[in-house]
Amino acid sequence: MLAIVGDGSFLYTIEELATAVEAGVGFPVIVWNNRAYGEIRDAMVQAQIPTVGVDLYTPDFLAIAKGFGCFATRPESLGELATAVHAALQRKMPTVIVIDNDGPLFSLGRLQ
Repeated sequence: MLAIVGDGSFLYTIEELATAVEAGVGFPVIVWNNRAYGEIRDAMVQAQIPTVGVDLYTPDFLAIAKGFGCFATRPESLGELATAVHAALQRKMPTVIVIDNDGPLFSLGRLQ
């Protein structure tokens, strides 16, 4: 099992980390952090609607994950991402893997 979520979606369900920790369920959660409700924002831009309420302040997801008792990491390369996912599949606790849209895994907005 693997979850890939946007930062906004993750904020809606972040409390479920506590349930997964209590149940000893290990799986990777990849959080794609673009600091927005990206799909909604993009649709608004395309429709030439002013973008109101779609740019988010995102908290320190690594600190929150650790606070819930999860393992947490922010890979800086595809190799580190692969290693993080593989390690997460071996654990008996959730692993939150944060990928920043403006981080080192991206170049010109495309995953490298």
